[in-house]
Amino acid sequence: MLGLGAAWQENEHRRYGIRYGSVGERADRFEEACEIITAMFANKRTDFAGRYYQLDGAPLAPKPVGPLPLMIGGAGERRTIPITARFADEWNTWGSPAKLIQKMAVLDRACEAIDRDPSEIERSAALLVDVRDNTAGAGERAEGIVRPHPHVIGTTEQITETFAEYHAAGVQEIIIPDFNWTAEETPDLLRLIATEVIPNFR
Repeated sequence: MLGLGAAWQENEHRRYGIRYGSVGERADRFEEACEIITAMFANKRTDFAGRYYQLDGAPLAPKPVGPLPLMIGGAGERRTIPITARFADEWNTWGSPAKLIQKMAVLDRACEAIDRDPSEIERSAALLVDVRDNTAGAGERAEGIVRPHPHVIGTTEQITETFAEYHAAGVQEIIIPDFNWTAEETPDLLRLIATEVIPNFR
């Protein structure tokens, strides 16, 4: 799986000296990049003449040993979702189940506009998870990293219920970032989710 996005964290660009650009410029660059990547996977050599990137017989070697699915992240309805419809094997974004239902409808229409079967694109959601037997003390933790993002804090039973809501909305995969966990607790939390939550969906 190759995960791609049009870029949204200006601080990362600043730290590494990479031009951030406007929303429109980032979308244009991203669309060109997707065209180049898919062409280089498919062809021995690739020519490309774009506004931002130019290739003259560029090779890609060695190529992936098999098909490499592209996952595109983002929910912008004007540019990102149409680009997703063109190039992605999987789509990922943040959002509540209700919001994802709305965005998936936009993705379906974007696929239909280019005569692509919407079911060809797997739908996934990013969701911060914090397993707690007692959620009373979790408020302060949530106000930091967790609060701005879709999240669930609770017992494995409560987390299972939330995952079920996403599943009912049409989400086929939940990706759990771990940046709200410490390095020490990550293995135990992953093990808990793997043994007490995931089996409910098999």
